[in-house]
Order: sequence, then C-alpha cells, then structure tokens
Amino acid sequence: MNVFVIPSWYPSESNPIYGTFIREQCQIMAKGQPEINIGVSVWGQGDDRFLLWSRQPVKSVKKLVNRSKQKTKIRSNLVEYHRSAFTWTRKVLKGNVTGIIRANEYNMREFEADFGKPDIIHAQASYPAAIVARSLSEKWNIPYVVTIRMSPFPFPEFLTKSGELSDLIASPLHRAGGLIATSSSLKRTLEGFGFDKVRLIHNPVDLAFFNIKGEKAIKAGVNLVSVGRLVRQKGFDLLIQSMKRLVNMYDIQLSIVGEGPDRSKLERQIRDLNLSENMRLVGELPREKVRDQIQESDALILPSRHETFGNVLLEAMACGKQVVATRCGGPEDIVTNETGILCEKEDVGALTDAITDLIQYDWDPQKIRNYVAEKFSPDAFTEKMTGLYGGLKA
Repeated sequence: MNVFVIPSWYPSESNPIYGTFIREQCQIMAKGQPEINIGVSVWGQGDDRFLLWSRQPVKSVKKLVNRSKQKTKIRSNLVEYHRSAFTWTRKVLKGNVTGIIRANEYNMREFEADFGKPDIIHAQASYPAAIVARSLSEKWNIPYVVTIRMSPFPFPEFLTKSGELSDLIASPLHRAGGLIATSSSLKRTLEGFGFDKVRLIHNPVDLAFFNIKGEKAIKAGVNLVSVGRLVRQKGFDLLIQSMKRLVNMYDIQLSIVGEGPDRSKLERQIRDLNLSENMRLVGELPREKVRDQIQESDALILPSRHETFGNVLLEAMACGKQVVATRCGGPEDIVTNETGILCEKEDVGALTDAITDLIQYDWDPQKIRNYVAEKFSPDAFTEKMTGLYGGLKA
C-alpha cells in the first residue's frame, strides 16, 4: 500500500519542533508496517525561508530567490519530498493555497516515480492540508482521509457570522473518505457540525524514546515541569499564579520548556510575583533534552485552556511521571485516577489543589507507564490506521 501524507505542520531548520508529532507518527507507521510505503510532502510548513511578511518587505523580497527541491530518505519505505511554496497571510489569495497545491502535486509525482501511484492521501490537519488533499484527490482519483488537529476546533476565522463552519474547510472535510479525531471531545465536536464519518484514533507515544530513567538525579524539594508553546492556550499564566500559592507551602521549583510570543509577558508576571527563585523559562529544547527535563522532574503539569489531545501527557507518563491536567478536551481521554489528576480549566484554586494532592500521593511509576503502553502504544495506533487505510482502499 502507498500512502501520501500532507502535513499542515512539519519540522524545519528554523522550527525544529513544529509538527514533530506528525513526523514521529509517520516513522511509527513505517517501522510497524514495512509493507506500507509512506511519502511525506514537505512544502515549507513553518520554514522561515518561505514565509513572506508585509511588515518585512525587503527581507521578503530577498526570500523570493529561495527554492527548495530535494528528498530525504528516512527508511526504505519512508521518504520526505521537499518542494517549497511561499506562504503569507490567509487574507491575500488564501495564503497562496494554489502554490501550495502545486508544490504538493510535484512531491506526489516524485513519490509516484519511486513507489507507484498513492492508494491513500492522508491530510494532517484541516487547513491547509485538507484543501490540498481534496484538490489532488479530485485530479488523481485517490481517496483521502483527514486527521483534525485544530485546537480549538474550529478557529474563530473558520466560522461564519451565524456560527456555521465556513465552506473553506467544511467542503474538503465533508468530501473526505474519513475523518480522524484524536480525542472523544473532538469527535463529539465534529459530529455536532454534521460530520458522520469520524473515527477516534488517539495519538501514540514512542515508548522506546520516552522511558523510565534508571536513577533520577537527587534534587531538594519538589521539581515540576511543564512543556508547550508560550501562548495563552497553554495556561502558563494560570500556573504561575498557582506557583505563587504553592511556594508558601512547599520547597518547590518549576521549569517551563518552550518558546513563543508570550515569553516577555510571562517573564514579567514571574518577576512581579517574586517567583524568579522558584521558576525558570527554559526555552525551546531538542526532543532529547525535553525528555531529560521530564525524567529529572517529579511530575508534569499541563494547565491548558484547550487541547485536541495532549501528547506531552503521554510522554511524561511513559517516563513514569504523574501528571496534572485540565479538563479541556484531550486530557480527559488520557489521565486516569492512577496516572494523575484532572482539574477544571481557568481555575487557579483548582489547579493549586490538584498539584497539592499530587505531591502528597505516593504514585507508582511502572504502573503509570504500563497504562500508557497498553492504551497508546505504537502497535495499537498502527493497527487502527492500517484498518482505516484498508477500508478506504477497498
């Protein structure tokens, strides 16, 4: 079987963690199903070399000489095809969706030359990947499936004034052979918009990469970690407020791993609350270093306002770490009473109480990891995906 994957987000040199989980899922599929050939279309997603900004006209003009055309062989049955397309604001020519479609078609022809015509097109996220998938599907007569990853779904700009889903993404989603929701909450949301071909398939976790470390470095007090982009969605402002209460009760330290536009705002909040001795913004780290931060911590906290899933929860739990997360969509499918604590979102008091309860409870790291291995293993994910692909191909 040949599968052509079109991601809306994918790692690049300028944004190495952008869509990392999509690359990892492709690798999991390729490793678990060597008889499936997978081509990944890389068209400049999140790559600063191909993003044009009106507020940087000189810099953007210089970028126009850039052109990328190559392919990267990851495994014998997994190849990344690189053909760049410039992108800009959606307000102008829909962000060059026509150019993005052309770049993806070029990549698909390269894949066909290597492995034969694709049997399935898999769009990762509804915009712009689903739009591209529909275009290629109609031209090549190939079925396509879409994994929904927009958080929250939908973004406000994809809603009409009457609250309906805009045709820009509604049309390609309705025409897809199937939709994949990564959480029960997202599945219900999609069904509420009238989609009836929605399958629940949770994201997997790489159990070989995320594991229980033999001996954790001894550190005084309680050491917490939180991971995510520094944006309002992740609720780090709420976690900082919670830390102001927790430092009065415990010898406690918190590291926040990630980068984003809210960094200066969060730094100012930390200074204003006199938490500089108890908190640090680590910045963006390679995957190995993120794992190390999790393994060296006592627990992971995810105080998000909304999540379609919450991959970092699985990664921490695979390392045997207990977690605290908010009831904001995805975490409800992940966290159980034996692996962590769920609390209400947008509630600093509830978050503080949950972290307090977590600190006082004696958790079993191996039991936490075993739960993840049973429910979210690469094998379980691969089996569900191949079943879906097989049904579309038939």
